Amino acid sequence: MRFVGIFLNAELRTGGQRRLLELYESLAERGNVVTVLMNDRLAYEPRFFRAERVSCRYRKGSGYPVSASYRASVARAIRERPDLCARHDVILIHGETSLGAALLLKRVYGLPVLFGLRSNAVREALVSLTAPDRTP
Repeated sequence: MRFVGIFLNAELRTGGQRRLLELYESLAERGNVVTVLMNDRLAYEPRFFRAERVSCRYRKGSGYPVSASYRASVARAIRERPDLCARHDVILIHGETSLGAALLLKRVYGLPVLFGLRSNAVREALVSLTAPDRTP
């Protein structure tokens, strides 16, 4: 398979972020083609996947959503390099911050989005929606 990943964080702050990069590395190591849109400020050099460096500037707490910065950065990258994510099969993201950028890629390239949930609150809500009602 040919995956497009999105990792526009300017730094690695959490174990979840590191595990996402490890997932992309593992998919590529297993023979998949993996292209990850990465922030050009991120000090990470992939071993197995291909990084497409994207200029993405954001400031937490500025009142402007980080997700909007991600989407605007991807839009700018597509304008500069129209074939940025052509010839791929699926967009793989983990987290709502990348969702707007992924939906933009979906619209431009016609790719499906695989959205891995990693939030306990979301997971618990989904479980409670599917659990049988045990009310007496």
